[in-house]
Amino acid sequence: MRFKSLVVGEGANLGFTQKARVEYALHGGRINTDAVDNSAGVDTSDHEVNLKILLAKLHKAQLIEDYQSLFIKLTDAVCHAVLVDNYAQSLCLSLEQRRNADNPALFIQVAERLEAAGYLDRAVESFPLTDEIQARPGQTLTRPELAVLMSAAKMYLTQQLESKTDKLAKPCYEHYLQVYFPAEFREQFGAHLSGHPLAHEIKATVISNALINQCGCGFLSLGDNGNGQLMAYVDAYLTFDKILQAEALRDAIYCLDNSIPAEHQYRLLLELEQTLSEFCHWSVAHKAGLHPDCETINTYRRLLDDYRGYLEQHASDALVAKIQHYQAEGAPKSLAESLALISQCADFPFMALLVNETGQDFVRIGLTVHDVRKTLNIEDITRQLAQTPLRDYWVRAVCTTLQADIERYTALLAKQILYHEADNCAGYLQRHADQAALKRYRKIYLENSKTNPVNLLAYVVLVRALGDVVVIM
Repeated sequence: MRFKSLVVGEGANLGFTQKARVEYALHGGRINTDAVDNSAGVDTSDHEVNLKILLAKLHKAQLIEDYQSLFIKLTDAVCHAVLVDNYAQSLCLSLEQRRNADNPALFIQVAERLEAAGYLDRAVESFPLTDEIQARPGQTLTRPELAVLMSAAKMYLTQQLESKTDKLAKPCYEHYLQVYFPAEFREQFGAHLSGHPLAHEIKATVISNALINQCGCGFLSLGDNGNGQLMAYVDAYLTFDKILQAEALRDAIYCLDNSIPAEHQYRLLLELEQTLSEFCHWSVAHKAGLHPDCETINTYRRLLDDYRGYLEQHASDALVAKIQHYQAEGAPKSLAESLALISQCADFPFMALLVNETGQDFVRIGLTVHDVRKTLNIEDITRQLAQTPLRDYWVRAVCTTLQADIERYTALLAKQILYHEADNCAGYLQRHADQAALKRYRKIYLENSKTNPVNLLAYVVLVRALGDVVVIM
């Protein structure tokens, strides 16, 4: 059965029950929740209260006289900020639908984690049990259910951030307090914003909203919270988001509304987030300890400029094809070039580290790393691992660990080749490697290449054999 009306926007609270929303969505209807559709009212009140608190404090300190007039002048700016928030939140659900279709197990895992932490009450929210979700075609969640999960994820992440009082007090997080307030207001009173009684909570809320809106609730699955890795992922994401100047890229994609198909915009945004996710994995796996401070951001931006220059000088067929593909889908040339370059930057953090450690430039590092990967068939291995279905947390954890180990061994071998000023990887291995270990590695690789689908345990053995070749030299 399909409904005559395919789209519903709830202008009142509880126009539908949650069960009715889910049923409607399962039969082809498009619907959010009343909390999403009516969020502008709550968001406006939030801005109103926080502005009044600060204006009253400034008035008491005799820094302003007629704060009521100033408050009224900020109306348009606040309305714009609220509409931007609503746009981002609705867009989040559209992106989540696509992520959920690609990896439903991830959302099941996040739901279970939020339930265990007390942020998701399945009975109250009419949220299906795991076995009910798994019994559905594709094991996917509906948009109303994703809205509930999004809300729970934001509450959870906000609480985690609020518990890090010392962290949020650092200067590098001041930006997230400043952007909450209208530009005109912060230009005049920016020095006083840190005195807001709820400054800490505002920072946590702004960061949480940005992360979940852009990355989705799957962001919570990135780190083992018990080991504090979630906060390391937060810092890595905020840092690389600024390094890549991703906000400007998103705005450019948003400007394509109604001029190219929405699906093309979604795909561009998801590819950008995928790159950021890969950078975060790298940062945490290598214990980089990044923070979104100016020195770190400027250092990495300079390195990124050098790396982009390296990519442009050695433009691959993949890069050219990517630019052409984006332009064919309606992206302007400058945006297509920027996004295509970023899509080819998966190696950037890894190679930037080698540049810093060896003092060599990206060209020399790039040629050496490519030689190592080609000689030892590492590109084939990483590509096959990337295609492994990430059925649950443990498969994802094993794949992440194996990828990190492969990268570490590649870096070790590349540095040894550079140190010895060897002409190429094959010649270096011939002179310095344990030939029995090398022979064993090649034998296991050939056996694995014949296996379909990928046997993850076999790749554990293969990567260990690679380590034996590199580490014992």
